[in-house]
Amino acid sequence: MRGCHSLPRRLVEERVEAFREGNFGFIYDSYHPDAPFLEQFPDREEYLSYAAEEIAGSCTIERMTILYERQQDARAEVVIQQLLKTAAGYQESFELVRLGMVAGGWKYLGSERIERKDFQGRPEDLRPKDFERVPNRFFF
Repeated sequence: MRGCHSLPRRLVEERVEAFREGNFGFIYDSYHPDAPFLEQFPDREEYLSYAAEEIAGSCTIERMTILYERQQDARAEVVIQQLLKTAAGYQESFELVRLGMVAGGWKYLGSERIERKDFQGRPEDLRPKDFERVPNRFFF
């Protein structure tokens, strides 16, 4: 059930499903109050307008796999592998998703992404520390 984020992985899964459905309201509402994203988009309606114009339909998440999850107190990290389909073709990448606990539920703080070519090991061996080794990772 959307909105019940007792496990970090559930929030990640629900955000992916919301993206697939174009439910950018859920995505916006799942941000942690301290997320840097909210500095860029402090107004929900402004973000929804932007998402409808710039994000919706620009790519699809074909596949998402959770590779690793670590929870410590009110913080969690989830490493995922995903396959995106864009107008330019398919793109495989990894994301390190950071979450924080708010009022008993998990909220999205931010992510960093690396491309598949930037990690030569087996996907299931990828850990948060491996992201630090990639100088051209993308933060969002």
